[in-house]
Amino acid sequence: MIIPHRSLRSALLAWRAGIPVRVGFSSSAGSLFLTHKVPFSWLLHDVERNLALLSPLSGDLKGAFPGLSAGAGAAAPFAQSDHVTAGINAGSAWPTKRWPAENWARLIKKLAARNGGKVLMVGGPGEKDWNAEIERLAGPANCLNLTGKTSMAELMEAIRPLKVFISNDSGPMHIAAALGVPAVGVFGPTTRELGFFPYGPGNRVVETRLACRPCALHGGRKCPRGHFLCMRLLTVDEVFKAALDSVKR
Repeated sequence: MIIPHRSLRSALLAWRAGIPVRVGFSSSAGSLFLTHKVPFSWLLHDVERNLALLSPLSGDLKGAFPGLSAGAGAAAPFAQSDHVTAGINAGSAWPTKRWPAENWARLIKKLAARNGGKVLMVGGPGEKDWNAEIERLAGPANCLNLTGKTSMAELMEAIRPLKVFISNDSGPMHIAAALGVPAVGVFGPTTRELGFFPYGPGNRVVETRLACRPCALHGGRKCPRGHFLCMRLLTVDEVFKAALDSVKR
């Protein structure tokens, strides 16, 4: 059994279940219940860290990333003639991972003006109000707002045909990267060194170098220092340039 979670509970449950082979990280709180321990490193992407857990079971772990297959019966919610080539994910479960709404709105305007079409907006049901405010600021004519309107399979098919996807540090960013869509991550309280940046060549992270970063592994409800400079200092022009550069690769 492969146990990527580094908790005592995960390893203990596997041991109590009588699973004979239990592979996990040496830094796990339940490492004494593991039969095989793999070193944990913050210097690797999380994909590579988890792949390392296969090392006790295989001598050759090299291989191409398989990508994500199309969802059964799902299709992109727009036609190619709609000229939707760019998408954004402006939400996050953690407020400190959200780039300011006015910045997202300005970015949408710039993307729409350059591409001559609407910009796709995605998000979960809990992000409807946040994205609605961004849509209002950017102008509904510039937005195709599908927040809370897609299943996981439909979300994948909405992202798949895009030429670029810009996102806060959250799940849809990784979906874009897995689909081979150039992904730009907007990082504030977290950093790429934690290993959760968009995986793959050509993807980018836009961030401000501050001594207080990272302040949390997954973000937080509010800035611990009260200034939120990690997001406030990121300019629209920086993110827009990263989006253009990722398309050129």
